[in-house]
Amino acid sequence: MASDESDVEWQTGEIVKCLLENADEAERKSLELDVNMSPDKPTGDDFDPAVICDKLRTCADLLNDGVGLQAALADLKKASAVTLEDAKTAFCRAVEALPQSQATQSAEMSSEMKLINATVGFGLYVVKSSPDLKNTVQSAMVSFLNMNLCKWVAKQGGWNKLNI
Repeated sequence: MASDESDVEWQTGEIVKCLLENADEAERKSLELDVNMSPDKPTGDDFDPAVICDKLRTCADLLNDGVGLQAALADLKKASAVTLEDAKTAFCRAVEALPQSQATQSAEMSSEMKLINATVGFGLYVVKSSPDLKNTVQSAMVSFLNMNLCKWVAKQGGWNKLNI
């Protein structure tokens, strides 16, 4: 069980990397992690980013493909032309300002899960619309999720313990 924040940060990076892989590859491939190869990787026995990614993709599919997403994408494109830090800031603003949609509207969903869904939904939307921004989005998503949700995810026992 990953409850240490450094484990959660590592898990977040693996999940985002998996999320942003080519959709065909993601369907064909389940990531097999050999934790013995790298001593700096946590050894959570039931952590599989591919399983978590599938659940997150399903939630993200519920986000509306509306004007709010298009405007946020335009802002992100402008910011990414300047610096990575500007792009991360634009990504954060976009996620926090996403219009309330059916995916984030559920009364029984925690505010943290709403934020995760908005982050994943916007990140996937951007990569689908502008594949050239994939590396920027990957960095922004990992940074945003770790800054805003790492402690909460760790308190839940890690990504594999979340009710997605």
